[in-house]
Amino acid sequence: MLTKSADKSNEYFYRLFKTQKARELAREINEYLYDESPYKKEVEDFHKRYKGGKRTDCIGYISKKGSYKFATITMARKVCFILHLGKKYHAKRAQEMQKEIDQILGQEYQKTDNTVLTPGEVYIRLEWVEDLSQIKPFIDEAYQLRLINNHYDNYVKELLDGIIKATWLESIPHDYDRSFLLYEDSLKSALYFHLRRKLEEAALFQQGYRIFTEYRLASNQRADIAIVKIDSNAANENHLSECVTSTQVLIEIKYIYGNNDKGFKDDIKKLIQYANVHTSVNVYAAFITEPGVTYKPTSWMDSITNSVRLDVRNKLTELSGYRDQHNKLSVSISSHI
Repeated sequence: MLTKSADKSNEYFYRLFKTQKARELAREINEYLYDESPYKKEVEDFHKRYKGGKRTDCIGYISKKGSYKFATITMARKVCFILHLGKKYHAKRAQEMQKEIDQILGQEYQKTDNTVLTPGEVYIRLEWVEDLSQIKPFIDEAYQLRLINNHYDNYVKELLDGIIKATWLESIPHDYDRSFLLYEDSLKSALYFHLRRKLEEAALFQQGYRIFTEYRLASNQRADIAIVKIDSNAANENHLSECVTSTQVLIEIKYIYGNNDKGFKDDIKKLIQYANVHTSVNVYAAFITEPGVTYKPTSWMDSITNSVRLDVRNKLTELSGYRDQHNKLSVSISSHI
């Protein structure tokens, strides 16, 4: 059921457990989550969504409704099963749950782990579990509690959407009037400058949100601009590319002078691919046309078939601009979100 990488399949991680019973239980957990749980249709592989299917040290389980893992089968901490409740909202409940599980299993996890426990996480040695029914209620609770974090994610997405739209309607025309925009790279630089400043003003930097240009996706495509969330602690010891925990926004930029609209249409197709593959990400087309481009649509999606437009409904926003008869930048927003 889960994506298989070159050398770290499901079986790779199952075999790491010390007993045959624990290995079988790890398989049962996977089967329960994907085939039997009340939310079985909502579970997907964390690494398939964010890492192109390439695993590092665990099998990660994530909800299609959320952005964060709620469970992992991991080789870390001497090989164990972890429930991720989230430290922002559920650190106290995680402590209580750890005590409840330890009492049920008759073993104290902390005595087997010399490292500091992460707030919001619950740890289970599968070697101590007699039957999946002992821990199944806790798995279900972890799934539901993790989704509470998604409410905050939705707030952040709405905040980012407002910031991006305000930048397009206010800051970009101002830059154009002052002759700061010369083709695509300068537009990309201007968007990066304004968005980074506004992210910092909104206190999103402190929460791990970052903006990058030429951001490489798991598909080997490069997005002109991406807004992502990183694990700031992990970034102290690892390459930054390995510390991205979620992608929030992808933006493609095009600024063309002349009678050629192919570049715009190509980028729209690229954004449609983003929207279909990265289902929890908002995508934006930031397009400016100068004199010579004969086609000035209210929506570049007009050139796309109706069936494809339905596929990206609620996922894509067009930020359009063109130089009008008064030599001013006329901007508009066509939101499909």
